[in-house]
Amino acid sequence: MMKSFYLFNHQKKGTAYFNALIQNGYTFRSAKEASVIFSDIDMPGRIKPLADNFRSKKSRLFIYPHAARVNLAWDGIIPVNKYTTAVFVSAEGHKNILELYGFNKPIHVSGWSYCRMLPFFPIKNPRKVLFAPIHPSKRGWLSDINKKINIAAFNKLLKLVKNGDIELWVRHLRSIEENGLWNENGVNYIQGQPDLSFAQIDAADIIVAHQTFGYLAVARGKPVVMMAEGTPPHNSTNPNDTKFVASWEKYKHIVMYPYDVMDYDDTMRLFQEVSWSDDKIRLWRDTMIGVPFQGSLVVKGIEKYL
Repeated sequence: MMKSFYLFNHQKKGTAYFNALIQNGYTFRSAKEASVIFSDIDMPGRIKPLADNFRSKKSRLFIYPHAARVNLAWDGIIPVNKYTTAVFVSAEGHKNILELYGFNKPIHVSGWSYCRMLPFFPIKNPRKVLFAPIHPSKRGWLSDINKKINIAAFNKLLKLVKNGDIELWVRHLRSIEENGLWNENGVNYIQGQPDLSFAQIDAADIIVAHQTFGYLAVARGKPVVMMAEGTPPHNSTNPNDTKFVASWEKYKHIVMYPYDVMDYDDTMRLFQEVSWSDDKIRLWRDTMIGVPFQGSLVVKGIEKYL
């Protein structure tokens, strides 16, 4: 068996998988030459150029996590590609959710691959707040649903800024206007990049975020508040065809983070509770973040199909 692979390393999210394959004797080749192809998505635009390879079984296609939250796009938004061999997920909760909505390909749990995990560290007097709004697509589009979420969360935080209760940093991708927000006196703004950087997370007392950035913060042991966790997930790249997941009621109790800024009138009291103890998030963290990445599980998983 020729141990060769190609990996589409989307925003560095496949780096742990890349390193695991290299360390286990696999050689990096072009996509046309490799026997194993790793991708973060299996949409036609990514897969079609290699269709002949998959059709002839010259190559096998494996999917690694596109985002820190479990992939819900296959739940009625996009079809599973027929050439996908198997998928790798971060935690047992992700596998459970895929099974609950009827995902029809093999699923392998390989552990949390986005950063080094740290234990929760309580903070008695949280003051420095890092807010990461839901970001627009690379084309600059963000659904009105997500803009409204960003605005509602931002307004809650602005009240605390004006009361002198917190210092606020807003980490945004693309322009602040494309996030649905605006420049405000007394607020610090950071132009972020989609590169899995967690330096700003580590420097903050508490993080208010959604999806990947929020999950990163939980994994780094930081107090975290998510936003609009009860809003059914939907595609965020097509302004003319918004689709919602088909089976939200089946698994929302697993996905939803225990602390949501939208659910509390007293935001400062929420921040204090979240910062003092991780009692209410431990089960969620174990289910949705899981344990550290294990490259041996990736190699064992793919070699079942070669």
